[in-house]
Amino acid sequence: MFSFNPGKQERTFPAYNPYTIRRCNGCNLSELAAGKGPDPNNPLCQAHLFLVPEANQAGASARIRKYDTKDWNRTCVSNNNRGLVVTERRRLEEGTRSKNERVKLDKELRMCKVIADNGHDVQLLRIQGRSAGQSYDILLDGVRAELKCVTGGAGNMYKRAKEALTMQGAEAIVFEIPSRHHSYYDAITRCRRMLTGEIYFYVADEKVLLKAK
Repeated sequence: MFSFNPGKQERTFPAYNPYTIRRCNGCNLSELAAGKGPDPNNPLCQAHLFLVPEANQAGASARIRKYDTKDWNRTCVSNNNRGLVVTERRRLEEGTRSKNERVKLDKELRMCKVIADNGHDVQLLRIQGRSAGQSYDILLDGVRAELKCVTGGAGNMYKRAKEALTMQGAEAIVFEIPSRHHSYYDAITRCRRMLTGEIYFYVADEKVLLKAK
């Protein structure tokens, strides 16, 4: 059962093992997702498509190639080939205009990398030339989202989330919080209870993206 390379195959157990069935041996996830796999009508295959994100999409290294390099910088692909970051070239230009803009861009790129490493596709957008009321930072798997890095206390997290979700055109917000202190979790809970939209967060040192429910 363990005579394979988990690092190369990026899985803990081989596709076919004593807990699956023989037809799972050599399953091609991308072909399965396209309906060309071993048995796309089999309930086990359908469950695999639902439970295993990799089965639902081509690798990020393939998806990133659809972005025209004239308008987009293909910023990075996650090590597990599940997520990616692309940045509008005009956003990179904006980041060179001052020290403050450079710091802001670096923060955004850092957060985008964490999101991609957790299996999502991120498009980092330009600031200028956008429609009024549409000042969110990114598209997260196609969803309009705002990035918020919390460096101090949790006191204004709700206010910042409300502004993003009601005034900036965002449908989701991603918080980077500095620690697991209960005050940050209390603020996230309040956001989830009071606001309409998706609330994501991760602890800066842990980089595990979670979704508030």
